[in-house]
Amino acid sequence: MTLSTTTDDLADRIGFRKTEVRPDGIYINGRRREIRGVNRHEEHPEWGFAFPAGLMRRDLDIIADMGCNAIRGSHYPNSRMFVDLCDERGLLFWSEIPIWGCGFEPETLGREKVLNRGLQMHREAVRHYYNHPSVIIWGMHNEIYSDSEQGYAMSELYYGFLKENGGDRIVTYASRLPMTDICFKFCDVICLNIYKGWYEGEPESWEGFLEEFRRHRHELGFDGKPVIMAEFGAAAVYGYSTFDNVRWTEEYQARLLSHCLELFRSDPMICGAYIWQFADIRSQNQLNRARGFNNKGVVNEYRKPKLAYYAVKEKYTRFALQDAEERE
Repeated sequence: MTLSTTTDDLADRIGFRKTEVRPDGIYINGRRREIRGVNRHEEHPEWGFAFPAGLMRRDLDIIADMGCNAIRGSHYPNSRMFVDLCDERGLLFWSEIPIWGCGFEPETLGREKVLNRGLQMHREAVRHYYNHPSVIIWGMHNEIYSDSEQGYAMSELYYGFLKENGGDRIVTYASRLPMTDICFKFCDVICLNIYKGWYEGEPESWEGFLEEFRRHRHELGFDGKPVIMAEFGAAAVYGYSTFDNVRWTEEYQARLLSHCLELFRSDPMICGAYIWQFADIRSQNQLNRARGFNNKGVVNEYRKPKLAYYAVKEKYTRFALQDAEERE
């Protein structure tokens, strides 16, 4: 849409869509859409968080080439320019505020100042992103103590606000406590952050976990709420390669992600996935953070592809073709 006068002009994007959650998944404009997504941090070694537009476009080119239709802006609001570009390309965006579990003990979650500050951030997010059709998910918080009374109260407050004021969007949060979470009442889609095959267990343990959670979801009475795997993955140091199935290698990461995506695709409980993550990012200097980076990116910090990139591209592209054939 373009408005021009003799002294100035304004160009803006416009889009219309209806978002629904049904027991078998997410529907946009009446058509079921499997979420084929990736988590993305807005960071680069040479630019830090001050992303130029050209680099945003480059990231989106790579993400689209990989076959993604969705991005999670983890775990903070992204530049409105980036959301504009998502609108332009028809990508689905998950917008989130920076309330993240590692920094908030239950007592902190319950403080009035923290609750009010988070609510204000949600007000600002709604005001800034309301008219962006790419934004289909409001993320209330990430990995908080959702097994606590304080987490329950926070979730209830934010869910009520966003459902009343957030427009036609899905409201949810990502949980790291699948079997003890008491807040699933306050989400439209259940979203889980699980790292089987990396922080715990072997890749083969995924099947048992999904069956266990399916039973748990039924016992809670939430069979009508589909599940998104909001985070999963494994770290790989760019260039570290071997014939053996060894952790930290590009081969191990690629195999794990391939296994997960095939498993999720075949499970009627799951309506989508967001791989952790798009690109390697700086992190703490710890034994489980080689190079001082979170190395779970499918590309490295300079956007050079790992084997996982091509593995994910094969899966996501094939899934999209299968969906298109089924619609014909």
